[in-house]
Amino acid sequence: MIRADPETTGLHIAYFAPAWPPESIANGVVTYVAVMRAWLMAQGHRVTIVADGVAYGTDDEPVSLDGDGIVARMRVRLAARADSGTGDRPGAGRRIARNFARLHRRDPIDLIEMEESFGWSEVVARAVDVPVVTRLHGPWFLSPAEGERAEKTVQTLQRIAAEGRAIETARAITSPSARLLDAVRARHPIAGQVAAIPNPIVPAAAADRWRAEASDPDLILWVGRIDRRKGADIALDAFARVVKIHSSARLVVAGPDGGIAMPGAARLFFEDYCAARLPPSVRGRIEYLGRISRADIAGLRLRAALAIIPSRYENFPYSLAEAMALGSPAIAADSFGCGEMIVDGESGWLVPTEDDDALARAILAVLFDRQKAAMVGAAAWQRCVDHYGADVIGEATLAFYRQVLASAEAR
Repeated sequence: MIRADPETTGLHIAYFAPAWPPESIANGVVTYVAVMRAWLMAQGHRVTIVADGVAYGTDDEPVSLDGDGIVARMRVRLAARADSGTGDRPGAGRRIARNFARLHRRDPIDLIEMEESFGWSEVVARAVDVPVVTRLHGPWFLSPAEGERAEKTVQTLQRIAAEGRAIETARAITSPSARLLDAVRARHPIAGQVAAIPNPIVPAAAADRWRAEASDPDLILWVGRIDRRKGADIALDAFARVVKIHSSARLVVAGPDGGIAMPGAARLFFEDYCAARLPPSVRGRIEYLGRISRADIAGLRLRAALAIIPSRYENFPYSLAEAMALGSPAIAADSFGCGEMIVDGESGWLVPTEDDDALARAILAVLFDRQKAAMVGAAAWQRCVDHYGADVIGEATLAFYRQVLASAEAR
């Protein structure tokens, strides 16, 4: 097949996303793909999203890639059933590979990008004769595993092994965090082309930014999944410490409740954890909203005095990027990309991971110094403009894609 010259013509780039359209879910991979898609299309490139057996082209019209009829539907169901007891979900990987192969036959693709999760990028690379860029979302070997049952540990090891193969055999790898890329390189030899390219974000217009005078001086916001990895217990324990000193403080929590796997104990869901660990007076100052829309989250960011990101593990979290893009003051645990996104004390605040006391002290310092909070929020917004805007990241990503395509042509 004769391909277009990647240096002089528009490209057809395909992304895998765990869900689509982006309005349907709050997910970092989906947000990343949505921003990149919009930027690439504005530059004259074609972009197709593959999600759950459906292709979404430039016109956003969904086109099935699983095929029609009873046989196709049965194959999808059987693959899902077979994957239920595995950590690497091979049936889903084969389905995704078939989807990309079918798309490529219908409308030739120049390049595919997808995350390393479950090792699926390696399955796709073997099935489709197209360069695949593997983007590091969060290799599972870096994820906290406390509280797992024995059978879950087996599944975890299966996933870690599959992702390791995907990383080691990848033709090209990008990572939002340079620190995370170093951690991956320390475990896995990487033979392909590599680049650390942050996730893109669209900064708010100056008139739409967070303003201290329009925010609630006592309101703390945490957006995240209720689980151990996202530091739900750390956020709640830190807030209990805050209330002891600042009794008018309030915490708003938005995100799905996956339960907190406690070491040596049962998984505690949000209300169970609060009942077991927090005084009723503290629970009364917490509003749990569950999963809410992106628009509602944006509104909360403007209302809150600050945002917190207490995760034990993060790569380059959009929960932090979205706060910074609005100019909202933010405190984050210093995990991988967070420590690259924030210049401590200048464009946000960093605290050690798994330290609810340090988080509580940082929250109190921000609540008690509104002028400093406003200055730091403004610097966070400017940092997004200068370093993480769609144009900055889009250009760097497209340049890397062209390098990968040029190397593929030279083979």
